[in-house]
Order: sequence, then C-alpha cells, then structure tokens
Amino acid sequence: MKNYKNISLFSIAAMVISTLMVLLYQKPSYAYFEACNKTNRKIYVAYAYDEENFSYIKSIDKVGRGPFVVQGWINLSPGECETRLGSLKALRNIYTYAHSTSRKYLWEGNYSLCASDYKFRLGLNLDKGSRCEDNFNYNLIKRKSYYNLGFRRHKLNGGDNYTLNFL
Repeated sequence: MKNYKNISLFSIAAMVISTLMVLLYQKPSYAYFEACNKTNRKIYVAYAYDEENFSYIKSIDKVGRGPFVVQGWINLSPGECETRLGSLKALRNIYTYAHSTSRKYLWEGNYSLCASDYKFRLGLNLDKGSRCEDNFNYNLIKRKSYYNLGFRRHKLNGGDNYTLNFL
C-alpha cells in the first residue's frame, strides 16, 4: 500500500508542476484593432488610443510626451485591411478619422485631435487638452503642419478584437 501512496503523491506533484509550467510559460494572447477599406476608393486612416493599451505599434518617432497617441496614416486600397496589435490590457476606446484621396468622402466625428498631412505619431497629454495648440507651441505646429481633425470614438468591449469597416 505504501508504494501506491508514493506513486500517487509523485503523480499529483508532477501534474501540479506541469500545470504551473504551462501557465507560467504560455505566450500572451493579443487583442487587435483592424481597419478595412470596403469602398472602391483609396482611403487614409488616422487613429488614436491610450498608449498603455498597445505593446506593438508600427510607427515613426513620437512627438510629445503624453500617453495618449494619435497616429497616421494607414493607406488602404479598396478591399485592403491592416491590423494593429494591442496588448493584454483591455482596450476600451479607439478614435478614428479617415478620408478618400480627394477628401470628398470623410469618416469623422466630434473628438478634436491633433494630426498632420504627413506620416505622424503624436503623444498628447489630455490633461492639457486634445488639440494641437493645447500640447505644442505655435512654431512647432506651423513647422510640422499640425492641425485639428474630428475623430470618431469607437467604444470597444475591452480585450476583444475589433474590426472597423469603412463603407
């Protein structure tokens, strides 16, 4: 009977150690934000988010020191999608602005955020405000051609993947 008890205790210990190893060394899963162009025109997408929520960002150097990031541009041909990955933290909101090449077609909203016609990544301190003039001096705004655009807020179900279709 003693041998069976030792084997049982050994089996239980091995199972506990194996389970702990799997849990500790498991690769983290990622939630993502995806923008898809469902139109027959080329579109350009800018987006904004709280930087704490993103661990992987395709970007250029960020100007400014705030934790809220506004970034552009994703160039999407008709039928094309592009994915931006998030981290384990729950993503609650993402803000987007998009326009066609001619700017005849706009996807905008009521949240005024700083942007540029050129590729950009801006760090905004929302305690100061979200507009260019709230975060940057006049000379920088003029030199970099920054201006305010109306972004649309998308409430997300924290942690879920999110696909935004521009129609």
